[in-house]
Amino acid sequence: MKLQLGVSALVLSSVLTGCGGGDGGTTTSTSSVSGFSKHNGIYVNTDDLAVMLIDSTRSAHNLIVGDFAGNSVYFTDSGTVENNDTYKSKGLTYTDESSFLSSSSLELTATFTDTTATLNGTVNNKNVVYSFDKSSDSKSLDEITGTYTDSDSGAVWTVDSGYLAINGDCLISAKLTRNGSYFNLTEINASNCNDSSFDGQYDDGVLMTIKYQDHDYLAGIMGNDEAIMWGRVAIN
Repeated sequence: MKLQLGVSALVLSSVLTGCGGGDGGTTTSTSSVSGFSKHNGIYVNTDDLAVMLIDSTRSAHNLIVGDFAGNSVYFTDSGTVENNDTYKSKGLTYTDESSFLSSSSLELTATFTDTTATLNGTVNNKNVVYSFDKSSDSKSLDEITGTYTDSDSGAVWTVDSGYLAINGDCLISAKLTRNGSYFNLTEINASNCNDSSFDGQYDDGVLMTIKYQDHDYLAGIMGNDEAIMWGRVAIN
């Protein structure tokens, strides 16, 4: 099941009861990826408007990829590090405009240098290949505080007093907490969605700023066991 909330607004993807969606074996890691802190941060492919976050301190979902041009997201469950420069995920939730897959057998491999990263794997019977450049840390909370309207969809994003609100085809609220290069999203709630099956709590999310074609964007990704939401909006 899929609900398109508009270009640059927010995209939601979910599994219908009784419809496919992986092997049902998703696991969540309770241990961080160790010995990997030098690579923590935000990586961007500005040709495709794709972003990758790697954070060895997260209790789960250490590696998250949002392809905002291709409308797809990868949430890894856990992973291991080899030689402090290679991360191999174990377990993955993937979603795009027509698919939602969650499986403990899906894997991605990310290889890092001091300034770049490459991501490879096979998901949904397709080869996954991305190249990224390491980006600067997200802007400060003071710098992103404000209200931003997407010119295509009309969705309104507001950052105020440490909270994020999105008013589009859903009303979404979340608390922002700075965590290194990005913000953790907690207390995430979606309500009044055009499709009420998307209403509810989302237990993990991230927000970051990225630069694309001379503009700065807020990029957000959040999810639970049944759905992932993602989107971006220009802030200048």
